[in-house]
Amino acid sequence: MIVCPKRVLMALTLVASLPSIARATVNQPVEIINRPRTLPGGELELHGGVDLSHSSYTDMTGTHGQSAVSAPLSVGYGISNDFDVYLFYSIGLHPKVTGKEPVDVRLAYTFFRDDRMSAAAQVRSGVDLGGNDVTPLRLGVSALYRVTSTFAIFTPGEQLSAGLSGGNHPIGLDLLVGGGLQFTSQVFGSLTTNLAHIAIANEGRGAFILADMLPANLAAFYSFSSALDVGAHFDIDLKHTNGITVGVLARLFF
Repeated sequence: MIVCPKRVLMALTLVASLPSIARATVNQPVEIINRPRTLPGGELELHGGVDLSHSSYTDMTGTHGQSAVSAPLSVGYGISNDFDVYLFYSIGLHPKVTGKEPVDVRLAYTFFRDDRMSAAAQVRSGVDLGGNDVTPLRLGVSALYRVTSTFAIFTPGEQLSAGLSGGNHPIGLDLLVGGGLQFTSQVFGSLTTNLAHIAIANEGRGAFILADMLPANLAAFYSFSSALDVGAHFDIDLKHTNGITVGVLARLFF
């Protein structure tokens, strides 16, 4: 294997810059549990990661499995302390490299905050570069309530989804809820699930937790400072274990 000196230099430069990034000062707490639902005004977030997913299915010829690797990316900017905008994109890495993936824009506005709770309304949609279709419109509320100084319950938002392309325009509602624990000032973990998927229009029957599904999203983060988080997540439906996703990520704030 031939090692490219230029790539080695770039990697060393990145590693050397991490301590200065971690010490950078931004207008948010180190503790993730205390952060607002929208970015502070004038703040920029860069998010990058790698996700590995594996799914399997069984037909008349037996059980088959397939894997995929992607690199989710996003950039967000706080227009004000209550209003931010995010751009989401993902690059397919396996089974083939492709850039023809959905590009979404999300707007969020914090309409309530006090010492224990913050809540922001969200709207998200975009374009699928692979199919040249409009991605589903997603609406919802991202909210977090601190039960104690270290434990919170939350909903991640984007609960209502409405298809905008094609002929059926399906509409569905997910009741997403989670719990988060601030183990230390730098370590935060969470568990998120879906209590029910309610089919509103042009969908099949709904699904309910325990009866039809038991989805679980486990996530853990380490905050070097308020400017740099690294984390990992694990997604599985414990009632139907034929699909698993694991991923790692980093978030930089400027």
